[in-house]
Amino acid sequence: MTRGQFLDIVAVGKLRYGGNTESWIRSPSHNAHVGGHPDSFHLSGEAIDAWFHTRENAELFKTYCDRRKLHTKWNGTSEVSKTVHVQIVPPAPS
Repeated sequence: MTRGQFLDIVAVGKLRYGGNTESWIRSPSHNAHVGGHPDSFHLSGEAIDAWFHTRENAELFKTYCDRRKLHTKWNGTSEVSKTVHVQIVPPAPS
């Protein structure tokens, strides 16, 4: 999947479910300041954190992205979070 295809999928999902971009492309210094992984996909524009007004819309967006083979996780406490991290490739195994 190209970066453009990734961004198209995320943009449509955010529009459909009323999402906002909390974080997209980060500089190395900002990434370090927010505690991002040194090799974060935010550094290359291949990850986005999307925030929603309701948990229900966040869940719908997460499902939408999962069905399109994007890799998602909840930011913060997963039971109450309204922010979804989406990236183009799976995270490296730990």
